[in-house]
Amino acid sequence: MLEIICLIWLWRVNGKHAIERGQNPKKYRALTLGLWFGLEFTGTFVGAWLMQLLNAGDNAFYGAYFFGIIGAAIGGFTSYWVAKKAPMGNYRPEDQQNGWNNQSGGWNQS
Repeated sequence: MLEIICLIWLWRVNGKHAIERGQNPKKYRALTLGLWFGLEFTGTFVGAWLMQLLNAGDNAFYGAYFFGIIGAAIGGFTSYWVAKKAPMGNYRPEDQQNGWNNQSGGWNQS
């Protein structure tokens, strides 16, 4: 459950960082999911393989789980870093396309 909460938080933060950098947040949110789950799966696979290689027996599950969590953390950090360092763009959210400034509640004069 804690992992899902962290993923939702990271999803929102990376989208916010992308908008601040003038990028479409959908790309960075998809990158967040892909890196998180992709590296979690890869870490679990590597952990299971390593535990099998070490003849861990009953403790093989714990090793695979540990490596999976480490992989998810690396994927999450990588997606955060990529969204934070995104190149500047000219994307504006749909609610601000026609000059409506949603944050001040009035018309955007720029």
